[in-house]
Amino acid sequence: MRLLFIGGYIVVLFLFACKNQVCCVESPCDDQFEAFKSDPEAKAIYQLQQGDKFYFWLNTDAVHYDGTEDILDRYCNKYCYFCGECVPPECSKTLPYEKEKWTLIWKK
Repeated sequence: MRLLFIGGYIVVLFLFACKNQVCCVESPCDDQFEAFKSDPEAKAIYQLQQGDKFYFWLNTDAVHYDGTEDILDRYCNKYCYFCGECVPPECSKTLPYEKEKWTLIWKK
């Protein structure tokens, strides 16, 4: 009986260890964030979760003067962008532009 209890405990620990590895995929993109923070135009980094998807908005306020602001996915790939006086990409229609709907994770 005691051996069964110890075996069950090991299985539970293994499952938690695996879950933590999956979690790490959703972790912030430290290298890209650090490079962005050193940009003089950088204003803030926001995070948004939609279901099981995570997005990071690298905010520069460039949209106010016809520029673009990148949106990264949880794998640090450029997923989308917000733009000023351009035709917005299809992907931007599913992401809110209102900053209040995003979570602030860094501000200059």
